[in-house]
Amino acid sequence: MSDGTPAPSASHPRPLRGERRTGKIDLSSIDWPRNEFNVGMLSLSADPVTGAETFALNCPDNFVYPEDAHFYDCEEELYQFSGEFHHDEIDPYYKDTYVYRPIGTVYGHGEGSHDGGIIIASLARERRRFHFQEHPEPWTGHYLVDQLWNPRPVSPAIVNAQDLPWVNDEVNASCQVKLLRGAPGKLSQFSGVSDHSPWAAESAFILRVPAGYSGSFPSWPGFVLELLVIAGQATIDGDSWHRGCYGFDPQLGECTVQEPLEIYVRAFADY
Repeated sequence: MSDGTPAPSASHPRPLRGERRTGKIDLSSIDWPRNEFNVGMLSLSADPVTGAETFALNCPDNFVYPEDAHFYDCEEELYQFSGEFHHDEIDPYYKDTYVYRPIGTVYGHGEGSHDGGIIIASLARERRRFHFQEHPEPWTGHYLVDQLWNPRPVSPAIVNAQDLPWVNDEVNASCQVKLLRGAPGKLSQFSGVSDHSPWAAESAFILRVPAGYSGSFPSWPGFVLELLVIAGQATIDGDSWHRGCYGFDPQLGECTVQEPLEIYVRAFADY
């Protein structure tokens, strides 16, 4: 499932990026500001230079989002942390669903949440939304607006992590991963960082660190990690990490795992 090549290199595009490091945020204990639709919306990490951001939406039951079909001119990724959300009724997202959208993916045809839940959304550059009214009817699901927006051979994808097998990680011998997109420790051949998407991830995966593990927190040389704990319990640098804890490049050190730790990870080329 790897579409990557080992290790970042000088030839890889290096658009300007700003500082984005964020320490631990616990979704279960922090106050959630409300947006204009009275939905909890929490900014988790943001780059003031490019406008790239990861944020969380905490939707109530029977929420309807009044939005028409649209697309962004940067890469976008979503992870359904809990409950359910949908951008259309064809492919609703349930717990542990991962969504990848290349530049110019048109979506949005009856958005909202029937059951409520938390979804994590990440944009690789500032939030510039383009509405697209001339979409096909009947609606058949998300699609690319034009190959001119996306010359690379990649397509939108929806994957539920529960359907994927665990495989041994090539770098961290005691750990396993579920490959959502790309491969840990490798650059993406067809997606990833670009002038349009300076904070596009090279890979996305679920990391599992076994109970009883004690040592340095797993890492992949040359990559910055965005982390969201989805299961388990660990003490990292003397601090408790559990379901709902988030960090962007938190530079974690000594890690002791009490319960098998599962983490949604996005890996970015470090430069």
